[in-house]
Amino acid sequence: MKQNHFIKHSKTQEKNIVSIKQHFLLILSTTLLISFTFFSCKTTDFHETSPQEQILFSYDEINWIKINEYAHQFDYKFTNKKYFSIVKVNLDSPDLIINIYPEYEQNNKWYKPISVKKYAKKTNSFIAINTTPFRKENILFNSKVKPVGTIISNKKELFPPNEKYSALAIKKTENGYLAKIIETQSNDSLKNYDYTIGGFWTIIQNKKIIPFKKILDTRCAIGTDETNKILYFFIGNNFTYEECAEILLKTGSSDALQFDSGNSSALYVNNKSLLKKTFTRDVAAILGIANISQINY
Repeated sequence: MKQNHFIKHSKTQEKNIVSIKQHFLLILSTTLLISFTFFSCKTTDFHETSPQEQILFSYDEINWIKINEYAHQFDYKFTNKKYFSIVKVNLDSPDLIINIYPEYEQNNKWYKPISVKKYAKKTNSFIAINTTPFRKENILFNSKVKPVGTIISNKKELFPPNEKYSALAIKKTENGYLAKIIETQSNDSLKNYDYTIGGFWTIIQNKKIIPFKKILDTRCAIGTDETNKILYFFIGNNFTYEECAEILLKTGSSDALQFDSGNSSALYVNNKSLLKKTFTRDVAAILGIANISQINY
């Protein structure tokens, strides 16, 4: 009897051990999934060859609200979960300053990320947006980061180009700046610019929308007009990239590209977020624009 009791007890222990292992693996898998979702940098949008569907929006008139002498803003809400903001900035002024994060040469090394909110405040940028996709050194919350794509600041290459993706390139002029969307990052295509900041893919080229898989998410993008003197900053919730492209096209962009989106999405104007969310993720790369008269020396 004792022998049988011992055997029964042993099987119960084995079942408990198996159950504990299963629970541990479930918790570990869930933790890794959450870490990947919130702290990894990725996009699931790829080019597709299916016919492009026209997306119709209900607004007919675009009411631009003045932010300052260089910038105007347009907000639109379809539902509580689907809304966007566009900010257009006229670069044709010598009083503007381009701010790029990271701020120093990193020699292609890992470094600490920063939130768009903190960087905008630090640099007195009246507008600041998350830009380049990035990799994390590990899954820890305070992990260091490294951009996946070009970053050039004041003609110094901070990180090399990635030919898989597009970039925003900015050239300094006597009167301000000129901005252009470069479809493929390369040393040759970027060599004549003072600032470059990588994104994902081009979504508008010569006023033509480029089709992508129709996946809804929080989106970050930027466009340029035909004169290359206007930048259009886009932030929106619950959009596909084709919808972003159509909005940017309708509001004045002739070319546009995707920036790193999802949980990385952030656009601040006068230190205020245009995205209705409480979580602000630290990111690897930021584009900010400041007015020289507002800089505190």
